[in-house]
Amino acid sequence: MVVAVDTNILLDVLIPDAPEQEASRHRLEAASAQGPMVVCETVYAELAAHFALPGAIDRFLGDIGARLHSSNTDTLEAAARAHREYLARRSAAAMPILQRQPAGPSADPR
Repeated sequence: MVVAVDTNILLDVLIPDAPEQEASRHRLEAASAQGPMVVCETVYAELAAHFALPGAIDRFLGDIGARLHSSNTDTLEAAARAHREYLARRSAAAMPILQRQPAGPSADPR
């Protein structure tokens, strides 16, 4: 099984004295035992912002046994369809709440 790793777990491991550092380190170890670990483009970009030297993130990912997994168009289109369905369900459930919210400054009767 391929395991996708989130930015928060990786930052916990990288940041000295992070409150969840040990727990996140254990989660990474458990994940690597389940199969290859990957990070998506977004996680890569979020994480790369914390590295000063080019290539340092790739060395870090290699050290922990993870790699960048780039999405293809078919995958992104499937994700977009799933997100549209999620938004439709969420919008239907939230509609009564949203209709009660003021529309912003133009909603002020003054």
